[in-house]
Amino acid sequence: MKKSIQDIQWGEFEIGKLFTIENCKCSNVSLLESGNMPYVGATNRNNGALKFVKSNEKLITKWNCIAFICDGEGSVCFSIYNYEDFIGSTTVKVGRNVNLNRNNAKFITTIANTVRNKYNFGFKRNETHLKKEKLLLPKTKTDEPDFEFMEQFMLQKEQEKLDQYQNYIYLNEA
Repeated sequence: MKKSIQDIQWGEFEIGKLFTIENCKCSNVSLLESGNMPYVGATNRNNGALKFVKSNEKLITKWNCIAFICDGEGSVCFSIYNYEDFIGSTTVKVGRNVNLNRNNAKFITTIANTVRNKYNFGFKRNETHLKKEKLLLPKTKTDEPDFEFMEQFMLQKEQEKLDQYQNYIYLNEA
């Protein structure tokens, strides 16, 4: 029997204990040529990609991570899952965990985006603040984050949306 969101136990987890935090490396995007690699910066659109630039091995951040936007007008404190290599602004930190995947990351970024209101121009998200941010997440019986539940929950939601869409298409065929 599958657990429902109402039946699970929740726990607070500090980002700094949940993830290994890394810095992105690009301090001046204007020096990069146009190309096909995403440049991730201060935006919550297009999965964080502000533009596409030529690959530069020294600046690449590897895939399968959550990008935490730490600064930027209108997008500070958004969190985005990156499923491909990218070049990131120095105002972006990334979090890594061996259990992270596309589906549980969607769950985590949704929760992580709820802390946005605690930051402003006078109190910015930096690495110290980021590491201390607490996320309320499903937990296992051993008080660990329940990555499996988060993954299954998001897969279920995705399937529900797909079923809705297919029903709509079926009912509206000419």
